Amino acid sequence: MLATAFDDDPWFNFVAAQDARRRDRLRGWLDRGLRLKTFPLGETYMTADGNAVALWIPPGLHGDGAAGSIELWKSLARASGLRRTPRVAAAIRQIGACEPSTPHMELRLLAVDPKHRRQHLASALMNPMLTRCDEQRMPAALLCTKRENVALYEHFDFRVTHEIQIAGGSMLWQMLRDPPR
Repeated sequence: MLATAFDDDPWFNFVAAQDARRRDRLRGWLDRGLRLKTFPLGETYMTADGNAVALWIPPGLHGDGAAGSIELWKSLARASGLRRTPRVAAAIRQIGACEPSTPHMELRLLAVDPKHRRQHLASALMNPMLTRCDEQRMPAALLCTKRENVALYEHFDFRVTHEIQIAGGSMLWQMLRDPPR
């Protein structure tokens, strides 16, 4: 479902080499990253039918820690292709420089199967964590990878803190949601 949900995503298409193996490359990169960095560290919310998923990472655990980093870089190289990996790695460093410096909950990934979009699945998966963030007075952050999704996240009170132009690639938006005062 994730590879299908991100099939038209500019960032994921920047990362994955655009060849006959693109879909498998994307699937492998997502799978490896989720198994090494997301599932062990955070919380996963998924609809009962598996058509939508939200993956959250708690404060202090979303940076580039050592856990699995060699495997993650190998996975990135397989996804990007060896010639493109340095350019993709530079973009990842550029993104990292824009992350909020204060403790925050990170929405690492929100994916809805294209056939099930506009059914309020994103709301159902985001609201429990955003409610908890509000109760704990914890900011939430995310990296928006599609221009049309900026408005979706603004609906949840996220605001753009950085527009990130990736050299030769797509535009990304680092977004932050402050807890209510």
